[in-house]
Amino acid sequence: MKLFSSPCAHLMVVIENGVINCPSLKALEHDEEWLDKELNRLGQKLDEVFLAEVHEQKLWVYPDVKKAS
Repeated sequence: MKLFSSPCAHLMVVIENGVINCPSLKALEHDEEWLDKELNRLGQKLDEVFLAEVHEQKLWVYPDVKKAS
C-alpha cells in the first residue's frame, strides 16, 4: 500500500475505500485502535468510509454515499 500525503504537510490519507492505510497511521504515530475509537466517536463504520484523512491531528471522514444509504 502506498503512503499518501498531500501538498499540505499535515494531511495524510488513513482510509481509502474502506481499507486502512497502516503506513500512514504509523507515520502519524497512531494505530488502528485510535482509528477505531475516532470512527466510533463520529458514528462511522470502516466499511462505509470512502476516504478518511488526518489533518492537524483531527480525523476527517468522507462516507461512501452508496454504502451509507
